[in-house]
Amino acid sequence: DINNLSIGADVIVGRALLTLGAGYGWGRKLDEILTNLLQEEDQEFQATFVLRSFRVLFGFEIGVN
Repeated sequence: DINNLSIGADVIVGRALLTLGAGYGWGRKLDEILTNLLQEEDQEFQATFVLRSFRVLFGFEIGVN
C-alpha cells in the first residue's frame, strides 16, 4: 500500500493561471520470501521495502479571462 498526500493552489497572474503544489508519498511492505530465506542465518532479520517520494507540481494556463 502506498499513501499519498498532495496540496496545491491556483494563482492568477495577469492573463495566466499558475498552479503550484507539492506531494509526498510513503509506504512500507515486508518481503516475506527474502525474510524467510535470510532468517536461516539470523532469526531476527526482517526484509522491508520502504518508499518515500517527494513531488513538486507546476502548471500554467494562458488566456484566462
